[in-house]
Amino acid sequence: MNLDKSVPLVSILIPAYNQTVFLEKALGSALQQDYPNCEIVICDDSTTGDVKLLVEQFRQNYDKISYYNNNGPLGGRGIFNYKKCFEVCQGQYISYLSHDDLYMSNKVSSMIHYLTDDANIKLVTSYRKLIDSADNIFQDIDINRPLFDVTTRVAGKDMGRFILRNIFNVIGEPTTTLFRKADIDGELLEYKGYQLRCLIDVGIWLKLLAKGDLLYIREPLSQFRLHSEQNSCNKDLEVLGRIDWYKLITLSYKDNVFLSDEDYKAAIAAWVGSVYKLYPQPERFKAILENENLYAELMECYTEAFANIFK
Repeated sequence: MNLDKSVPLVSILIPAYNQTVFLEKALGSALQQDYPNCEIVICDDSTTGDVKLLVEQFRQNYDKISYYNNNGPLGGRGIFNYKKCFEVCQGQYISYLSHDDLYMSNKVSSMIHYLTDDANIKLVTSYRKLIDSADNIFQDIDINRPLFDVTTRVAGKDMGRFILRNIFNVIGEPTTTLFRKADIDGELLEYKGYQLRCLIDVGIWLKLLAKGDLLYIREPLSQFRLHSEQNSCNKDLEVLGRIDWYKLITLSYKDNVFLSDEDYKAAIAAWVGSVYKLYPQPERFKAILENENLYAELMECYTEAFANIFK
């Protein structure tokens, strides 16, 4: 990685936890960026010393890696580590890299000029490939199919409305994006005063889309890894995600952002349908949750949402 301080500093943020095989590949892809002014910030929630040892080996040859050992998990199933990365970094531009994902070598350089050239573009994302634990590429599925056939600019309000009405994060995971640090107002993990517990990426995208436009790049600039050890396989997180979606919809509507009356009712109806589809026998589902209180919280949202459909 050749450094050129005449161009803006980009912070590549890697929240790490207890695995090194994928992390070594992720870190390697960050170091291979052809953009000439990146810092790499690794915040480590691990309960073992494996990540620290790996990073120390890399730091012998690269001086732009900053490492923070949290001496164990900060909490929130990794989201507070995600926040710490953001707080300690020095860059004007933020590019998260999940510790099991990969960048293409031109990821940052292909994105940053859209932000430096146009203040009204608040978020840049791209098409991304799906890979398995052995780096084999999957065929595209719903979560990563291209949004457009060519690189396209979309009004932020239109994209925010689409996300909420369809309950679908079409922007992608944190690895896929680039944005300005200064464009994040208030608490990173909050959306309109609500503490997000799962969908922190969607909350950030909506904050940015409320301020300006999205730039979607058709070229694949990252790879999202699907494997059995991901947090997304956890049932408690699945419920937290449903609750967060409900809050994102209702708070956006109450604050008159993205959703008209018609949009709100359509989004709420879609949310109710998604809950019923996932949990057609809720009492049986309750038994497999680690935190049974989540079931009561979800059902409270469900009851309120169902009433709002028929107002």
